[in-house]
Amino acid sequence: MASRNVTGALTELQAALDTARISEVTGTPRVIRRRRRGAHQIELAHATPDGSVASSIDVWVPPGVQWPPAAATGSTVTVRGRWTVRRTTTPASIELTAISVAIHDTSRPAAPDTSSVIERQPARINPPVRTIGLICARSGVAGRTDLVGRLRQLAPSLRYDTRPTLLAGPGAVTGIVNSLRALDVHRTDLIVIVRGGGAATDLAVFDSRTLAMAIAATSTPVLVGVGHSTDRFLADDIAAYSAATPTAAADLISKWT
Repeated sequence: MASRNVTGALTELQAALDTARISEVTGTPRVIRRRRRGAHQIELAHATPDGSVASSIDVWVPPGVQWPPAAATGSTVTVRGRWTVRRTTTPASIELTAISVAIHDTSRPAAPDTSSVIERQPARINPPVRTIGLICARSGVAGRTDLVGRLRQLAPSLRYDTRPTLLAGPGAVTGIVNSLRALDVHRTDLIVIVRGGGAATDLAVFDSRTLAMAIAATSTPVLVGVGHSTDRFLADDIAAYSAATPTAAADLISKWT
C-alpha cells in the first residue's frame, strides 16, 4: 500500500512538472525533416527574450500533431509545447514537443514603432575624472589589460571601481545591466564597459535593446570600448561616449583626468 501511495505521489509530481514545462517559442523554421510514422523534426531559429542572441532549437512534432504546410522555411511561427530533454543526442539537446503551431502573417511590413526609439545619453562629462566604474569580463583580461595598462601610463592616479561581469552568452545582458545600476548608485565620474574582440555571437549582447535602454537610463555618463576598430554596436550609439577599442577608450579617458 505504501509503495502504491509513493508511486501515485511521484506520478502526480511528474504531471505537475510536465505542466510547468509548457511554454511558447517564436521563430523561423530553418530545416523541416520528416521522420518515421508521420513525425517531424524542425530546426527553429529564435532569439532570447531580450533579443540579444539568435540560436536554434529542435521542435519535435509527434504523429497526430499536424505541422501546417504554410509554416514553411522562412515563415514566422509560434510553437506551443512541452520542454523535454532528449538524451539520445550528444551533447543532450533541449527540444520542444509541439502541441500547437500558429503562423504569423508577415506579408505586409509593420509600420515603424516610433515609441521604441532609444534616446542617446547626453555627453556630460565633468573633468577631472578621478574614479571610473569599470565593467569588464570575469574571465579573460584582454579588454581590461589594454585599458588599465594604458591608463597607468597616462593617468596613474586614477581610481577604479571594478565589476567583473559575464559579457557573453545567456545572462550577460542581465549581468551588465545590474553592474550599470550598481555603479550608477555609487556615483563614479564615468562608467566604462570594455571587452576585447570575439565571435559575432559573443559580441551580440552589445546590440541588445535591453542593454541600450539601461545605458540610456543611467545618470552617470557611459563610455563603451568593445571589440576591434571595425566593430560597431547599438550600445556604442546610445552611450554618451564610444571608443573603437579598449585602448582608444583609455586615450579618451586620459584627456579628462
